[in-house]
Amino acid sequence: MKITKYGSTDPAKTPVNDKFVQTVAKTAEKAYGKKAVIYPISPGSGPMHLFKNAYGYPIVSVGCSHPEANVHAPNENLEIESFIKGTKFIALLLQDFSRT
Repeated sequence: MKITKYGSTDPAKTPVNDKFVQTVAKTAEKAYGKKAVIYPISPGSGPMHLFKNAYGYPIVSVGCSHPEANVHAPNENLEIESFIKGTKFIALLLQDFSRT
């Protein structure tokens, strides 16, 4: 087996008990009416390290898709109800951030 590396990005991680993470989790619980699920490591990548490692900003990643959304697949989809709930969640999150 041969593995070819085509690119990479530096990691970035914010502790689960960070105040920023907890604010996002509490807001998600208000928006969705369920206990938030926190995954400490994401299987995806992005330039989060630019903010976390260079400036020390806490990082979280959120979404509004449903389990059958086939994210990044040719038949990716999003239910309208999920989109509306996700929009309300982001609005509540901005409101909660303004209070911290």
